[in-house]
Amino acid sequence: MSTTPPQAPATLQLRRYQLTPDTLDSFVRWWQKDLVPVRRAYGFDIPFAYVARDTAELIWVVGHPGDEAAFTEAERKYNAWPDRVASMARQPVAPVSGTAAFVRDVVPPATVPVRGTDADL
Repeated sequence: MSTTPPQAPATLQLRRYQLTPDTLDSFVRWWQKDLVPVRRAYGFDIPFAYVARDTAELIWVVGHPGDEAAFTEAERKYNAWPDRVASMARQPVAPVSGTAAFVRDVVPPATVPVRGTDADL
């Protein structure tokens, strides 16, 4: 079993979608079943996604290899991809608002100390 943490994509973008309490669940179901597979098929990764029920938000991170310029170019092409266009046409409701910002990790990854033999205890 490996203790090395998985490598994060080189560029990450934090996205926050504000919905309404009555549309949050249908939007999230569509996002999980429809949009996530399309994003992944185009080479994007989604390291995490959370729902904040008290604010009716979907908060997620999307990543892509390369720098911000490479991410932006990949997203431009992705947005025109027929599978993505079709997925968006099936979107049950549009978010009330949304934000997206490139982010960088500021917490060093946790390390697991390497133990010697039981004799070293």
